[in-house]
Amino acid sequence: MASGIENYRNEAAWLLCSLLNIDRPRLLAYPDMTVGEDAAKIYIQYIERRAAREPLQYIMGTQEFAGMEIAVNPWVLIPRPETELLVLAALVTAKQFSKPNVLDLCTGSGAIGLAIARRLSEAVVTCTDISEQAAKTAEMNAQRLGLKDRVEVLAGDLFEPVKGRRFDIIVCNPPYIPQAQIPLLQPEVNKYEPIIALSGGADGLDFYKRILDSVADYLNNEGCLIFEVGKGQAESVADMMGRRFNKIETITDDNGIERVVTGKLKVGLC
Repeated sequence: MASGIENYRNEAAWLLCSLLNIDRPRLLAYPDMTVGEDAAKIYIQYIERRAAREPLQYIMGTQEFAGMEIAVNPWVLIPRPETELLVLAALVTAKQFSKPNVLDLCTGSGAIGLAIARRLSEAVVTCTDISEQAAKTAEMNAQRLGLKDRVEVLAGDLFEPVKGRRFDIIVCNPPYIPQAQIPLLQPEVNKYEPIIALSGGADGLDFYKRILDSVADYLNNEGCLIFEVGKGQAESVADMMGRRFNKIETITDDNGIERVVTGKLKVGLC
């Protein structure tokens, strides 16, 4: 296809299912199904948007993540499957706390914090994001998923909205793409996803450095920090964590990439 979308047949079907609010088996069962003129016009608009390489998820308005349907829009990064590994690491870590108090930094759509809250009924989760529009999206997702009573969403830069508070677990999937690499990403990413959620500075490590500079002020004694990292960044992030954390571990994803780095705050640093 001229637009460069390899899976265009399936994507066209997904868009039609989304428009008609039906599942794929029903679409396949009725290949001669007709749609009204208004629906046909909207469908053509969907196809044109996708041909321009707008992400399928933004057109449909949702993305599946950890068994949840998460609303997404151009203000938030589209949740990736590999980020579910960060959620799993948080769930394992949470077992050591009776009622874990969790902070999700750079929350975007809220996917990580909401997935943790959904799996752990005893957890209390706070999500922060510098983008007010992203924070509104996360709050909307909390409402849609029936989690607003246990998930607080605050707008502000990193720890700024939670000054004076401490948490058992801090999770973060920060912007970690080196600035020079962003133009080389797929058009769906570099043209449409928010640059503020992608760029991690010259080496991709800016946000890890900023968070580690002050994270000890926001963790309870022996609290845990869990980062998602980009390809090739795990060793650098683990080294930076070594000054304040022990029991540092890396977790590898299904593609053999070190994707998550975890650590426990050293005693006496909080």
